[in-house]
Amino acid sequence: VNDGCGTITNGADLVGKIVVVDRGACPFTVKAQAIQDAGGAAVVIANNQAGAPIAAGGTSTTITIPVVMISNVDGASIKGTLLSGTVNATLQASGPSVQWDSDLDNGVIAHEYGHGISTRLTGGPGNSDCLQNAEQMGEGWSDWIALMLTMEPGDQGSDVRGIATYLLGEPVSGTGLRPAAYSTDPAVNDFTYAATNDEFNISQPHGIGFVWTTMLWDLNWALIGEHGFDPDLYHGTGGNNIAMRLVIDGMKLQPCSPGFVDGRDAILQADSINYGGANHCLIWHVFAARGLGFSADQGSSLSRTDQEEAFDLPLSCLQEGVDETGLFGGSSVSVVPNPTHDRATLVLGAVLKENIDVTLLSAEGRVVRSYVLKAGEASITFELGDLAPGMYTIGLRSLGSVLRRSIVVIH
Repeated sequence: VNDGCGTITNGADLVGKIVVVDRGACPFTVKAQAIQDAGGAAVVIANNQAGAPIAAGGTSTTITIPVVMISNVDGASIKGTLLSGTVNATLQASGPSVQWDSDLDNGVIAHEYGHGISTRLTGGPGNSDCLQNAEQMGEGWSDWIALMLTMEPGDQGSDVRGIATYLLGEPVSGTGLRPAAYSTDPAVNDFTYAATNDEFNISQPHGIGFVWTTMLWDLNWALIGEHGFDPDLYHGTGGNNIAMRLVIDGMKLQPCSPGFVDGRDAILQADSINYGGANHCLIWHVFAARGLGFSADQGSSLSRTDQEEAFDLPLSCLQEGVDETGLFGGSSVSVVPNPTHDRATLVLGAVLKENIDVTLLSAEGRVVRSYVLKAGEASITFELGDLAPGMYTIGLRSLGSVLRRSIVVIH
């Protein structure tokens, strides 16, 4: 009865008052709107979890009264005092006594310009309405661009980075406006794909975007670990430059109204186009570690509560087994010609002793062809002329043993 989510029965008592409600059961915007409609002057949300309060996120064009959150300890103190009398309170701006202008926060400026990028690239340049769906990651790309453009030599992935910390009067290592700071350290940020289903604690769209940025920030640092850091944002060739190219080109490749799986697959496709799939498995490992693995299901991108996380990898990125039995012909397995325009033949080093499954996988790890190579055979020809250019993986699996060979299709 104290969370502000149901019908308010003491509306007359709220008029002109600062109203205290408990966190939980419904979005922050629902509580605030109901209290404003009842005549409340402001909302103080008492956290229902231990530790510091979080930013009461949410999007509304009609809420005009202030909304703040306090810790559960402070909330218990105020509520206990209210049982025996009136509590007088004053709301004032937090942070420094002088209000700091958001125009001086480089992260805020980069974030807002980032919306201009994502809305114009997603779904093509003639459609700027493709980021209205529930699972869209617009706020995430903007946070990520802000982080990328404010990186400095010497930074580490495990560093703690917040959004709008300057504006809030926090140190750079503060949490800022999001549920947690950005960091590759799971002790700082352990959010995974499943968190996007939590509509009570992860707001839409900022909280959903936060989870997406968490994954992209991991990707950036994985690429830096592989290719190094380059401070030249325009002409550099470091891992941070590669990350920027993959994410920006991914926006161009993804469909209108994308979900997380769409965004992941577009980045994989961008790597196939730009770098011949050189970072294929690195990208998969990063996403899989945050629950956006091969079997992850975004459901409908129009819903934010039907996502299913998974931490598995595609066949193309599984560690190859040792062909101790010589079943596949060992290391002599080859694909010719490679690259190819329209067809290629997989040639084994020996005649098969039993049937094996053969799959052709796209750069995103999706099965595009399935075959059975039978006992007594030693080769199979693939017709590839109808496939888009890019890198593909041929996977052979039998008796728990896995062998892979890559093939490049060009037109």
